[in-house]
Amino acid sequence: MKIQQHIGDAIVGLVLCISGLVWLQMSWALGLGTVHEPGPGFFPAAVAIGLAMGGLGCTLRALRHPDSEGARPWMEAPAAKAVALIVLLCVLLAVAGFIPCALVFLFAMMRWVGGVKTVRAATVSVLATIAFWLVFDRLLSVQLPTGIF
Repeated sequence: MKIQQHIGDAIVGLVLCISGLVWLQMSWALGLGTVHEPGPGFFPAAVAIGLAMGGLGCTLRALRHPDSEGARPWMEAPAAKAVALIVLLCVLLAVAGFIPCALVFLFAMMRWVGGVKTVRAATVSVLATIAFWLVFDRLLSVQLPTGIF
């Protein structure tokens, strides 16, 4: 079954918007602080608001400007995998914590979506996760979700 392009784009935008709202709720629980003394949830909340607004904008744009070409595949396999990984990240972040989620998310995005070779994807995933953890946890004192780990 083929879905019209604009409907598929609207669905992706809606998924991104909902993901942003979930992340906003999670960052709100960390504490936002103030503009002069930001709390650990301040930066994640700003990113989540941007994601939610961007997703909503994509949804509205897709619904306002339907394709005139009719039915065609609305999402190629790599894009579908990326959306599924983003949703999975949202669901598992609070449960599993930042480090395992970042490792799995980065590896899966590079390997399955980007086609990067396994060893390189694993190496970059580990190094990027360590770098993100050092910058946000140690340098900026942002409280990252620890989950069960």
